[in-house]
Amino acid sequence: MSPKRNEFSKDNVYVRTKTFILAILLTLITTFFGIHFLIKANHELLIYVVVIFIASVIIIKTHRKVHYPFLCFVGLSIWAILHLADGGIIVSGDIL
Repeated sequence: MSPKRNEFSKDNVYVRTKTFILAILLTLITTFFGIHFLIKANHELLIYVVVIFIASVIIIKTHRKVHYPFLCFVGLSIWAILHLADGGIIVSGDIL
């Protein structure tokens, strides 16, 4: 029998805090790009926002059973930001 995890241990609270902050950041960035694409009527990139939202919900819903490492959340966030920036940021007059 494996030992129970202490939900209130210092390390666990630290990881939960980092994960929560990362989730808030991802939510803000996804919302910003979603509004931006909606205003620009860019329906193709709005689909990206929906895909990122669905992937995030799946990860969040399965996290209690699977216990994804923090690096998984970091990777999801980087993927989402880069994916959204691909059509939403203009650099030197060209779309990134």
